[in-house]
Amino acid sequence: LIYVTLTFAEFFLLKVAGMSWFDAINHAMATVSTGGFSTKNASLSYWNAMPLVQYIIIFFMFLAGVNFSLHFKAIAGNIRGYLKDVEFLFYFGAIIIVTGLIFISVSNQNGFLSRTNFRDSLFQTVSILTTTGFGSADYELWPYFVQIVLLILMFVGGMGGSTGGGMKVIRCMLLGKYATHETRRMLHARAIIPVRIGKHHIQEDVVQNTLGFFLFFVSAFVITSILLTMMGIDLESAIGASASAM
Repeated sequence: LIYVTLTFAEFFLLKVAGMSWFDAINHAMATVSTGGFSTKNASLSYWNAMPLVQYIIIFFMFLAGVNFSLHFKAIAGNIRGYLKDVEFLFYFGAIIIVTGLIFISVSNQNGFLSRTNFRDSLFQTVSILTTTGFGSADYELWPYFVQIVLLILMFVGGMGGSTGGGMKVIRCMLLGKYATHETRRMLHARAIIPVRIGKHHIQEDVVQNTLGFFLFFVSAFVITSILLTMMGIDLESAIGASASAM
């Protein structure tokens, strides 16, 4: 019900913002599913002259990358559930920080600050992090630093329980916590240091399952990249295609 409601809400807003009926319904379905298929070869850059269209897409990509159980709680009256969820705060914070970094880097390359640079930075951050894949700018022309950051976001993906792909934010958080935990345990061998995310204690079997998933994910990425290079594809394209497929 939430999925269908989001789809029709976006469809209506995109139509009001100036899209045709056909473009609006297709982009609504491709946004909520984080599928990223556009009716235009230029993707969302086709509507660069219509900023409202792009901001609507950004908003619904963001919602599609959020755990749907949080949307359910919000509908039930617990809107504060978003702010109490550690994964959501990390997800939202990552978007703010990465958008700022990309905006500064792109503006420095162009030599000026502009609302277009900000919009493109925000759009590509949300699009890549949620694994939707819509494009509002040719980020291959952006600084290499930005391209690396976007590649990393591709691996992270949306929140657990969202329609986004990738490893999911919660797994990345857990891996980071585990790395910190092991470092502290090396320094204090006899200390009992539980792995926690927020106020929740994470069981050892959950940590082990996450590590197994991570190793499988990375192995598949490396093997796929190698196979693509064997087919004559250059290294940069092979890595990008492999990450996108994963």
